Amino acid sequence: MHKNLLLILAGALFVVLVLVYAVLFLRSSERQRSPEELVQVILESTDPVEQEKAAVELAGLGEPALEHMRRVLAESKSDVVRGAAIRGLGSQFDYESMESLLDAMTDPSPLVRGPAGAAAQNMVGADFGFTAGAPPEKRERAIADIRGEWEIMRASPESLEQLRKRMCRHK
Repeated sequence: MHKNLLLILAGALFVVLVLVYAVLFLRSSERQRSPEELVQVILESTDPVEQEKAAVELAGLGEPALEHMRRVLAESKSDVVRGAAIRGLGSQFDYESMESLLDAMTDPSPLVRGPAGAAAQNMVGADFGFTAGAPPEKRERAIADIRGEWEIMRASPESLEQLRKRMCRHK
C-alpha cells in the first residue's frame, strides 16, 4: 500500500516538474522583440493592453532603447504608455530627455505627470516636493525649482555624466 502511494506521489512530482520545466523553457525561448518592433506595436496597435505591454518591455531594454523611448514619449497618445516611457528614460538617467520630462510634468494626466516628476527629481538628485496631485500652483513652483537645478547641472556636462554613471551603478 505504501509502495503504491509512493509510486503515485513520485509520478505526480515528475509530471509537475516536467510542466514547470516546459513553462520555464518556453518562456525563455520566446524571441525578444527589437525596439523597432516594440515601437511599431506601441504606435500602431489598437489594443491598449498590447501597447502597454510593449511599452513596459521597451523600457526594460534600457540604454539601447533610449531613442525609441523618446519617440514613444513624443508620439504616443496613451497616458499609460507615455508614463512607461518616462519611467524607462528616468531609470537610465537620460539627461537628453530632461526638457521633455520637465514638459511632461505639466501634462493634464497624473499618469504622465507623476512619473515625469519622480524621474526629474531623481535625476537632479533632490526632492522639490512635486506630486502629480498637488494644486497647480504648487506643481508650478516645484517645476521651476527643478528647472533651476537642471540649468545649473547642465552647465557642467562632465559632472552630469559622472552623476549619471554613479546613479546607474547604484540602482
